[in-house]
Amino acid sequence: QLLDAKQPGNIVNISSVHTYSTIARYAIYASCKSAVEGLTKGMAVELGPHNIRVNAVAPGYVHSDQNYDLIKTWADDPKQWVEDVKKDHQVLFNAVEPEDCGNVVAFLLSDLSRAITGQTIYTDNGSIHLLYNRFFTEKK
Repeated sequence: QLLDAKQPGNIVNISSVHTYSTIARYAIYASCKSAVEGLTKGMAVELGPHNIRVNAVAPGYVHSDQNYDLIKTWADDPKQWVEDVKKDHQVLFNAVEPEDCGNVVAFLLSDLSRAITGQTIYTDNGSIHLLYNRFFTEKK
């Protein structure tokens, strides 16, 4: 419809940190989200000449009831699991809230990002930048 209307536009896809690194039992999910990032880049190239930007947002752990219910399937103490992730596996210690992801989407849809296309923005509190957990190099 954007092409037919000859109007500028924006598309924001939702990816995941699992495209960067993943965990056991997530191979299919990670593969699908990797495809989303490939689609994002390809669509950016194809639609750019029509003044349509295409980007993606890749959340890490997002604090939500749905994710909390999932954590209960493998963690005896899901609250402690979430606290450990925030403390040990993120550069920033706060929880990513759904609104944080929404704010990035709003930015990508706005003119403030008019020079950004074909990109994925990770909303993960820096978790993809930690090779090991935060305390890997501390002396015990």
